[in-house]
Amino acid sequence: MSVHYERLSNLDASFLALETRETHMHVGAVALFGHGPSTVSEGVDIDLIRRIIES
Repeated sequence: MSVHYERLSNLDASFLALETRETHMHVGAVALFGHGPSTVSEGVDIDLIRRIIES
């Protein structure tokens, strides 16, 4: 099995270098989805959600 690792970008490397126990440099996000035009009769239209996020 071959494993491929990508180098950190300069920005990612700087966040990693600057992070300490007191200074957290990571980023988080939460996405909330409700009923509306993104739903179909069988459930959530994942392709529509992907297009929205990609845009």
